[in-house]
Amino acid sequence: MIRLAVQSRLVPGDGLAQRYERALRMGFDGVELSVATPGPTMLELADEALREGLPVSAICSGHRGWLIDPDPAQVALARTDIGLLLDAAAALRA
Repeated sequence: MIRLAVQSRLVPGDGLAQRYERALRMGFDGVELSVATPGPTMLELADEALREGLPVSAICSGHRGWLIDPDPAQVALARTDIGLLLDAAAALRA
């Protein structure tokens, strides 16, 4: 069975719950968390999904820094955020 999800930032709405409901009405089976600027961070979206009990199929990155940056501070930011996002993905079963 094929299931289709859409990135949350591509669906109009005032919050994740509203975007999720619209995605379902548009024929999608779920949403992938994705950020748009300006807007909430990926961790804020994950917290909202957990709070609202919304199913999430995937988390589309959204971390600070870069793992291959020559600046160790940027690598540290990326490692920290990616760890937090993996924890959020586990909690969301994404």
